[in-house]
Amino acid sequence: MMFFMVTKGPVFRIRFEAAPFTGDFIDDRWVQGAFVVGALVVIALCLPAITTLRIDPLVLVTLAAVVGLITVSGLWSVDSARTVEQGAMMAVGTVAALLAGASLSRLGLVTALAVAMHAGVVASLFSYWRDWPLAIDHNGDLAGVYFNRNSLGPVAVLAAATAVALAVHTARARRWGVVVLLGLVAVIDLWVWWLSGSLTPVFGLVVALTAVGLLALTLPGPRARMRRRIAVVAGSGVTLVVVVGVISSGAIASRLDRSPTLSGRTEIWDVVLQFVGERPIQGWGFMAVWTRPEIIDALAEQYGREVYEAHSGFMEVLLGVGIIGLVALVVAVGVMLGRVGTVTWRTPDALGVFLFGAAVYAVAVNLGETMVGANLLPWILLTAITGRALAELQRDPS
Repeated sequence: MMFFMVTKGPVFRIRFEAAPFTGDFIDDRWVQGAFVVGALVVIALCLPAITTLRIDPLVLVTLAAVVGLITVSGLWSVDSARTVEQGAMMAVGTVAALLAGASLSRLGLVTALAVAMHAGVVASLFSYWRDWPLAIDHNGDLAGVYFNRNSLGPVAVLAAATAVALAVHTARARRWGVVVLLGLVAVIDLWVWWLSGSLTPVFGLVVALTAVGLLALTLPGPRARMRRRIAVVAGSGVTLVVVVGVISSGAIASRLDRSPTLSGRTEIWDVVLQFVGERPIQGWGFMAVWTRPEIIDALAEQYGREVYEAHSGFMEVLLGVGIIGLVALVVAVGVMLGRVGTVTWRTPDALGVFLFGAAVYAVAVNLGETMVGANLLPWILLTAITGRALAELQRDPS
């Protein structure tokens, strides 16, 4: 629970309230120290779980490739210190998350996530009621302790999802009072999401629910052959809908009274891709280019205000570590989702299905926000769920 909380948002707010400072949170020594100390404590507490981890060469090699390339990009980075710091913190965080996931049961992992996410939701409501600075962002939407609606939104959605998953799990024991309470908590979480006005979680939520539905259709059991045929048809239909949606994105955005640029993201990506074109193979060094005035000025001219991230985890890695880094990330993510999907398919239950959906969500949300790196919940969550999957595969490697 502590490790989930020591990510972007709560620790940033504590630092902000403690004393004024200049610069970026990710460069602040107190923020870095909090994350590293939290990770080292988790590693120390969960180290015995290393014996329960299946030694999966593919997972270990692909994860090491991603983290290693991010760190090694410091050799050619335009800001070597920042790149190496981020790479080192990501390495420590990844190891801690794998061990944490392996040391917890499915119920323990979901409960830890639920407590951490609800701590963020409650703190955000408290900051709003107490009128803390920046609890309302520049759009007039609730940002809470996260400074940005698109950082609070995914947390609120995860909080609601954990409450629902725990309610379904508890219903098996017929503890209806607890089920009703968890349902009310989920409603409050969704209300907080509504107040944030964030559309960032929508795509991730749709993708996660679709993936869960398709997985459910392929599970063994009665009429498995017919259900799997339905899954193929449904998957093809979803693909067609996505293609039509991309082609018609402008018209859809207009009908929803939203910007066809995805709240300016496509404008940001246009500039980012221009800089990718200057260093396509090796990149600028992970998170390093954001210390350069050239890209900040170009984005300010194109987007109308200063921006300090690519607003896509995949685009961020492409910009920082080049094509080789992006390929490594895509392969690692695919392998991790494959392992999580395997254990869910073998032993499906409410918590396992939730963890599979949460892993897919953590990947999908990276399409619209930079959520790969140190101090970032989706990367920690995906890695922890993978650690749980590897522990289950160790017990039943068949």
